[in-house]
Amino acid sequence: MTAPLLDIVDLKKHFLVRRSAFGAQRGWVRAVDGVTFQVRPGETLGLVGESGCGKSTVARIILRLIEPTSGAIRFDGEDLLALEGEALRRRRADVQLIFQDPYGSLDPRQTVEQIVGEPLVIHGVGGRAERRDRVLALIERVGLSAEHLRRHPHEFSGGQRQRIGIARALALNPKLVVCDEAVSALDVSIQAQVVNLLKRLQRDVGLTYLFVAHDLAVVRHISNRVAVMYLGRIVELAPTAELFARPHHPYTQALLSAIPRPKAEVRRSRVLLSGDVPSPMAPPSGCRFHTRCPLAVDRCRIEDPPTQDLGEGRSVACHLVRPGEAPPDIRRAP
Repeated sequence: MTAPLLDIVDLKKHFLVRRSAFGAQRGWVRAVDGVTFQVRPGETLGLVGESGCGKSTVARIILRLIEPTSGAIRFDGEDLLALEGEALRRRRADVQLIFQDPYGSLDPRQTVEQIVGEPLVIHGVGGRAERRDRVLALIERVGLSAEHLRRHPHEFSGGQRQRIGIARALALNPKLVVCDEAVSALDVSIQAQVVNLLKRLQRDVGLTYLFVAHDLAVVRHISNRVAVMYLGRIVELAPTAELFARPHHPYTQALLSAIPRPKAEVRRSRVLLSGDVPSPMAPPSGCRFHTRCPLAVDRCRIEDPPTQDLGEGRSVACHLVRPGEAPPDIRRAP
């Protein structure tokens, strides 16, 4: 099997919370609390979950925008957390980000040529003429043209701005592109165009994506595998087709039940979870989902479920899942 491009082991990020700027310590927000997964070269791993589950924090740690509390990250065989200074700057060229907001992520004072060419200038790639040729090739690759190079961001639609952001992310020929809610701010029809563009670029250039999102329909279309997060931890990871056809974790089943169905004859009963998501400052004992899970038993309230390897690339953290047996069905809860 091919060695993973990105290998994350027991990653944690706890944010200190104080009562005031000079007050006493109040506690810790456990935004990411023991996340482990791998991303293989050329694949797209979808990272999904409700708002506040920690998925964007994971993305920012991988980009070294924030530092983890503990854990290990290996990128292309190298310890990413050990890099500093010039070594880190060089490595940043291999890991790029597509932002969620196509409006706020582009400098309104710069032209498209300056925006897309800025990474090349920062990393000292080529001369002026060579950089301009590179920028033009990138712009055309994402569906724009040379006449757009002199324009400013306010002259474009949201979908066009996101295409500019994608071109900028590809400027340094990265090995991994982190898409942090990259299409959530766009209209549905434009989302489909941008997702198809990302898939085409992956096929043509050999990109690897970490696709952070909450829209499961989009994730299903673009991802090879999906990791489901809840309250700072991954509760299920599986190949996309298997996860959508037969989710094992009760939380995954609840998420999938909320996906709109385009055909009236295809019906799936909606699972409405009771209660609110617990605070990451005081996560529940045992399984973190037990406070909202109608299938929870006493063991779930006491013992933290280990992650079980079910084979064929599937893993799940749930006491009720047993290898070789049918998964529990949250829709049949009493």
